[in-house]
Amino acid sequence: MNRQAYGPPGRRLLAVLGAATAVGLLVGCGSVEDAAHTRSGRTQAHAAAAARATETPPPPSDQVRVLKEGKKLPVAISPDRTLDIPASSAVVTLTELKQADSLPNDAGLDPEVADPGTTFVCLEMKVKNTGSEKFDTYPLTHARWTGKDGETKNVDEVISGNCAGLGMAEESFLNEPDPRPGEFVRATTVLMVPDGQPGYLEFDDRQDFGMFKVETHASN
Repeated sequence: MNRQAYGPPGRRLLAVLGAATAVGLLVGCGSVEDAAHTRSGRTQAHAAAAARATETPPPPSDQVRVLKEGKKLPVAISPDRTLDIPASSAVVTLTELKQADSLPNDAGLDPEVADPGTTFVCLEMKVKNTGSEKFDTYPLTHARWTGKDGETKNVDEVISGNCAGLGMAEESFLNEPDPRPGEFVRATTVLMVPDGQPGYLEFDDRQDFGMFKVETHASN
């Protein structure tokens, strides 16, 4: 009776082996799928980490270094793929800093006068390229001005302004070539800022990463 209910020993063995094989296949498939999901998850995690690493925010303004007259600082330019601008570096020296409500012109011409409530800031800088690509000097022609009370505004190069009458370099960075590796350029940036309170001019690269800032003073 027992043999009729369960079959001969050979058949029972084959049945057991078949069941074990089926279970092994299922477990194996599950292991392969689990491993694939694990690898996929790790790949996605690594990709997300890499994306976060390339989106590092610029430093807060209170951590941007101050460049004082007669001093120099190493600066870096972030790459801009849209404008085909490579990463580069330079040493920037603030060779001279002057503020004035008017800028003398050539003989016979009226001086350039700042708008009411503002003053000119003339920044003469030497920029020496220390990298392996041309250094983009355009970011040195505009800045964000922030006053002591928190007022902030964007200020651009005063095209009609010229600081040569104050004894500074006449050339503007807008007209000078970007220095190649090992080269340097000396030029002046003219900006017009509010004159009622002290503040600072913060210069960023094209990716809004702070390079340095320069202090400004209230007009007497």
